[in-house]
Amino acid sequence: MNIFDFWAKYEYSHQTPGLLRIKKFFKRLGRLPDIPVVHIAGTNGKGMTASILANFLWQEFPEETTGLYTSPHLEDIGERIVANGGAIPRPEFQEISLYYFPLARECQLSFFEFLTAVALIWFQEKNCSRIVLETGLGGLYDATNICRKKLLAIITSVGYDHQKYLGNTLTKIAREKAGIIHSTNLMTILGSDIPNHLLPIFRQKSRNVQRLGEDFFVSRVRENYGYQIFDYYGQKNIFEVIFRQPGEKSIASAALAIRAAEFLKVSAGTVRRVLRNFGLAGRREFIRRGKIKMILDGAHNPAAIAAFWQDYQRWQKTFLSSWPAPRIFFTLVKDKKINQIARVLSRELRKVRWQNLIIYRLQSLRAQKPEIIFSVFKKYLPEKKMEIFPNLVSALGYYRKNILAGCPAIFIGSFYAVGELKKELANGLLSGN
Repeated sequence: MNIFDFWAKYEYSHQTPGLLRIKKFFKRLGRLPDIPVVHIAGTNGKGMTASILANFLWQEFPEETTGLYTSPHLEDIGERIVANGGAIPRPEFQEISLYYFPLARECQLSFFEFLTAVALIWFQEKNCSRIVLETGLGGLYDATNICRKKLLAIITSVGYDHQKYLGNTLTKIAREKAGIIHSTNLMTILGSDIPNHLLPIFRQKSRNVQRLGEDFFVSRVRENYGYQIFDYYGQKNIFEVIFRQPGEKSIASAALAIRAAEFLKVSAGTVRRVLRNFGLAGRREFIRRGKIKMILDGAHNPAAIAAFWQDYQRWQKTFLSSWPAPRIFFTLVKDKKINQIARVLSRELRKVRWQNLIIYRLQSLRAQKPEIIFSVFKKYLPEKKMEIFPNLVSALGYYRKNILAGCPAIFIGSFYAVGELKKELANGLLSGN
């Protein structure tokens, strides 16, 4: 088993969030991470915001090295650790992991803590000038918060997810995310999805706060299959953007990244050039191959699922109006609030045309049983419109029978599910259609 396969299984080890273990690890090395970072937290949208901003920096400052650390990955764990557009090479990942693993075990690091350590060590070896750093869970006690030298902070949104660790109220969750703000002078950019009553939490941490919808703005002009156009209104720049990434929330992520880019002296020309070609897998991703019509999305909490279906409702009335009603393929991991998700899904599905819901089991140690998902969902959705399959392969076998009828499919519920599906597609499971 190579180190990548080992980590794929070890990933699901976790402990109570906290910085003591990773601090102990770096102190044993005799150094704490000192590369300047753009730190990004948020319930939803942080991965896309981080990826867009990193692309801006790679294009604007090609002579410098900028790191990008995100999670989760879709197909390969190396996707999480990137410098100037290139993922960490397997031999380098293996070398660093094997060398530092004994110390990691001694310090009792969780998977995410050790992966964060590996990333920071590699970024140091690559002489990165800066890192765009996405939190894994919350902010205050997240392993990424070991980095103390910050260029700016971004909080994309505050919603319900991971309540077991972050708390059961939005106030508690907001305080966890505000924990990445280490200085009252730190430039802090907030998304428009953060409720007004939570804003004082962030403004108490920083005197330099700017919020989307108050200090800078976006306005969508047009949307079509494969792209959308929006206007950006900054404090100094106003310009039109052609954006390849679909979805309402994608524009919000782009706006946050643009404002951060302005602060970091990235030109408007670079911004427009990057967004014209930017697309992130697993986020409102359209796949059309012959008879195959699919939309893939990793939405896995109530807010993200609601946002996806609100986009789809709009698309069904416009550029997807000719598409037949889709079949929906759904799966979850165990730590998700099934009741909340079921309520949101049933509410949103009443607003769109759809055929049936196919529930299947993710190939993961954390996978929720389809029978459990079904038992909850049947309280909110008609049983006759739901079917259960033991795994993705059998679910795709069912879909294969419907391809010739032009039936589209929507895969939603987990980024890991998107990765699993993309592997099966790459292996030719639906080839010939």
